[in-house]
Amino acid sequence: MATALASQHQCTSQSVGVMNTMVSMLTEYLLAAQCNISRAEDYPSDYAGEALRHGLDTYDFVVVGAGSAGSVVASRLSENRKWKILVLEAGDNPPQESEVPAMSMAILHSRYVYDYYTEPNGRSCRAFKNAQCYWPRAKMMGGSGAVNALMYLRGNRRDYDVWLEMGNPGWGYDDVWPYFEKSVSPTQNNSSSQGYIEVNEFQRVNKEAFEMVYTAAKEVGQPVFENFGKDNYRGYSSVLGTVKDGRRTPTAKGYLTPASKQPNLQVIKNAQVVKLNFDGRGQRVKSLTFLLNHKLQKRRLTVKIRKEAILSAGSIDTPKLLMLSGLGPQEVLQPLHIPVLHDLPGNVIMDLGL
Repeated sequence: MATALASQHQCTSQSVGVMNTMVSMLTEYLLAAQCNISRAEDYPSDYAGEALRHGLDTYDFVVVGAGSAGSVVASRLSENRKWKILVLEAGDNPPQESEVPAMSMAILHSRYVYDYYTEPNGRSCRAFKNAQCYWPRAKMMGGSGAVNALMYLRGNRRDYDVWLEMGNPGWGYDDVWPYFEKSVSPTQNNSSSQGYIEVNEFQRVNKEAFEMVYTAAKEVGQPVFENFGKDNYRGYSSVLGTVKDGRRTPTAKGYLTPASKQPNLQVIKNAQVVKLNFDGRGQRVKSLTFLLNHKLQKRRLTVKIRKEAILSAGSIDTPKLLMLSGLGPQEVLQPLHIPVLHDLPGNVIMDLGL
């Protein structure tokens, strides 16, 4: 479109050279600025080339997925320099639009996203086509945290305490709260935070609109908080975001990039894990098989595991990988001719619609 418009609007006068030089310099500066929006050094380097040339060692831990959880897990494991850590990420570095909060929705329906749709249930998304909810999951460094709405909101106390009541010690709200605090950098007056996730307030373009909402809430007796906190969830407040200086700050940047500079951690991008390989008893994962797409080379590779495989491939692709490996509902796997290793039913996934 820009080229077409330029061709239709020829300059009626010529330049003696200075103007051409200035416009060329401006264009060059703009292109350089665009490249700086998302720099290669913001994310870990790709170990794929080395893996193809020299093969893969046996790793102590292999983390599947460099998303919000996998990036943190890999980073913390790598602090033990005696352990070798490998991260397998199905996608590549995020596109430039991921960095700009207002542009993240432009990534949907692109090669950086799995376009998943829910099955009709008669209750949700009834006005959508085929009554199916669009449920995109990201395929890039940072995972869905590199394409979401950047809102940083911790779960409700009741969500975690239910896990505790079901027999999961250590997962109550008071148990996990210190780890929430540990994961983020200090924000505003919160000096207890000490992590690598940058969390800040969004820039308010129309402050009057916020004040109108808060005033109305108070008039009808609803609580208004400065920020949603440990026990402040029923009421009105602004939401913090994973953003710094106008750019997105996913955990892949904050945790994985610094850790990847250590020699005991490698990251392979464009590596789609397709199978968990178990020992003869079906009790322990001994290796992973993945499809690598690197510079027009497509290879099927296997990496051996000394200790554990950690699945952080997301809410959809983690159970998908388990089922492809023979762990899942028997009535689903058998019609697909997938050998059933363990009949493990899993249903009723729940999500919060926005």
